[in-house]
Amino acid sequence: MIQMIYAAALGGLMILLLAFPQAASQGAIQALELCVHQLIPALFPFFVVSSLLVRLPAWSKATGFLRPLTRAMGIASPQAPLILILSWLGGYGVSAQSIRDGIRQGSLTPEEGARLLVLGCTSSPGFTIGSVGALMLGSPFLGRLLFVAGLGANLATCLLLRLFLGKAKSSTTILKPSSDALDVSSAITTGVTSCLSVCGSVIFFRVLWQLAQELFSLSPTGQAILGSLLEVTSGCSLMAALPWPEGCCAALSLLGGSVFLQIAGLAQGSCSVRLLLLTRPVHLLFSLTFFRIGMHLFPSASQVYSSFAPRLILTSRNPPDLAFWLFLLACLALKTLSGGKRKKSS
Repeated sequence: MIQMIYAAALGGLMILLLAFPQAASQGAIQALELCVHQLIPALFPFFVVSSLLVRLPAWSKATGFLRPLTRAMGIASPQAPLILILSWLGGYGVSAQSIRDGIRQGSLTPEEGARLLVLGCTSSPGFTIGSVGALMLGSPFLGRLLFVAGLGANLATCLLLRLFLGKAKSSTTILKPSSDALDVSSAITTGVTSCLSVCGSVIFFRVLWQLAQELFSLSPTGQAILGSLLEVTSGCSLMAALPWPEGCCAALSLLGGSVFLQIAGLAQGSCSVRLLLLTRPVHLLFSLTFFRIGMHLFPSASQVYSSFAPRLILTSRNPPDLAFWLFLLACLALKTLSGGKRKKSS
């Protein structure tokens, strides 16, 4: 029965693609522009550097200050703090890739990986603060509030899982330095594959959005809700045109079908995405609550937002994020060169 419904849905989608080819093409072109100007410049360096970092036990020790937090959330893996930092800085794509690499190395169990998805999956600060806050809402401060509210919701949701499900089953594998830890070529290949997966998901759901625009005459609120359920960038852009910034908070919390497809593609079956999906309603409640508290504590942010006209989404890059990770990549290169010199001298 489920297969018949699935087949009927795909058949209907094929008919829509043939009936509205111009709308489908327009959606694909818009998605490609988004990928070229925003997603790839922001994500690709993170994918490459995170793939290198998760192979180096030294970096796990450097992020050990977060180990009490991850242990409190029921995740005992020594590599969890490093993956958490990468997730919060790089966003959900880097989170899924880093968790997948950790599970394949044996330093994480699939159960710990599923918990880390709940704890770490969020939009990157560059997107939340720069694109949503500064460009769409016209207030970087609102972007910071959105980012902090999202992280707070991650923590609160994962803490509830710890209380109800107990501690996640941990790995007994001790990660040792590997000879290919600094294989930059392999990391670049992995980054390219991950970027293709992300861009493919964005294009597909952007086409669905354009087809829905042709079929339904929805109110602005209805369009914003549908956009949020399909693709987070479109959802935030449409929500920003409404007179309440909580809409962007809801869109960032729900993630949308495109993000879940990206996470599933990047995880490649290493851990289940079901727990992340089931906890999103709880995350939405926490996120909106924390955001409303922030708006109450800083009422000037709401007044500034209400004075702006509806925003249009613009392309942007994330120089602070990229500079930070390029600095780390330079450190890795220097480490490799210094290691080679020691071998020659000995």
